[in-house]
Amino acid sequence: MKNPVLLPALLNSVMIFVGYLLGLSIQRLLLIAGIMLLNLIVLHAKTDSVFFERLTNWFGLSPEKTRNVVDFVGHTCLVLLVISGSSANASR
Repeated sequence: MKNPVLLPALLNSVMIFVGYLLGLSIQRLLLIAGIMLLNLIVLHAKTDSVFFERLTNWFGLSPEKTRNVVDFVGHTCLVLLVISGSSANASR
């Protein structure tokens, strides 16, 4: 069985390394890494039904509402990555 989170995790680590080579600050790299980690959790929830069931039980919500929460967090991660990337370019 393929692991759908492995390739995005590898790409995230390459992006962090490139950011380090470009001279981003450690604080900004940690912020970007945290957002990417949250995005990997969202990807895992979307691809793994057992993990999604655990999230549903943990949140105590219906599956539809949990899916909405997961989608919202995923979209928020994307927006935060775009903002942090653009502000990193602007500060250089």
